[in-house]
Amino acid sequence: MNVITIAPFYTASGVNHPNTPRTPQAYINKTREMLKAHNIAIELAETGDFAGVPCMLEWNQSIDLDKNVGDIRALCEPSLPFGNAIPVIFGIIYQAEVYGAAIPTDYAGNGGKRWPPYIVINLQLQSRFNAVLLHELIHAAYFSKAYLGKPMPDHDANPTSIFAACAPDKNSDRSLTQNFLPALHVAALRSAAFATFRA
Repeated sequence: MNVITIAPFYTASGVNHPNTPRTPQAYINKTREMLKAHNIAIELAETGDFAGVPCMLEWNQSIDLDKNVGDIRALCEPSLPFGNAIPVIFGIIYQAEVYGAAIPTDYAGNGGKRWPPYIVINLQLQSRFNAVLLHELIHAAYFSKAYLGKPMPDHDANPTSIFAACAPDKNSDRSLTQNFLPALHVAALRSAAFATFRA
């Protein structure tokens, strides 16, 4: 079995948002559901002072993907567990139309820090298919060291794919569902730097 370990964090600006009690858990549940069929498990690392309670980052502003996302990532360092867990930061993204983003190692906003890929999720929005976390994990898998030097694949043309170019939330066809996970992306997740194999 392959295991992906997520290190969850909240920003202080997002911890009391009305979506906080439901959005992160809905995204995690969807990711687990979709990956279980492929023998990939999702584990949550302990980042906070109490079991099962993620670390709250002392950040009272929004997350600006162009200006301060690296500053927020730096706040995670003292609470990151040993190992290869991928940080997932839930907060309020300044770019309000963005559901989430995977940040690559060479992103300019990291201020020269060579962090492995990490993810930020916007609590202002909730996808009706709850596929945002899995979508961003796929991006992060392609950003990770297993794929260095290889071209990032385009988003899938199939609008029902988890890795579709346009979230069905924004598609005018309300009959669409987002429940298709192509084998190509499953393979990327299995070989990602943040995945481990357990016999």
